Amino acid sequence: MDIRGSRRGRRLVPVLRALAERLALAAAAGVATSLVLLWGGLAWPTARLAGAAAAVVVMVASWASSTVPPPSPPPRPPRLTGSPERTRPGEQRQS
Repeated sequence: MDIRGSRRGRRLVPVLRALAERLALAAAAGVATSLVLLWGGLAWPTARLAGAAAAVVVMVASWASSTVPPPSPPPRPPRLTGSPERTRPGEQRQS
């Protein structure tokens, strides 16, 4: 809580952290793409434009992946009632 008794700061921290992580990932992708294209012989303006495009794609993809709901827990196996019939090794159950 801040001085005024608001809890707004607690909700804002995870959002800002996720945004900072996404921006860092997008920046790394953009720089890496630009460097690889420069190394490959493309002109600086073209490499810079492709790096910016890669950064935008990574930013949008990271946002889209955050909208997917988490997987549901696996279903619980059915409960068995009664005691199972025990057989010795090599024996068959009788019906």
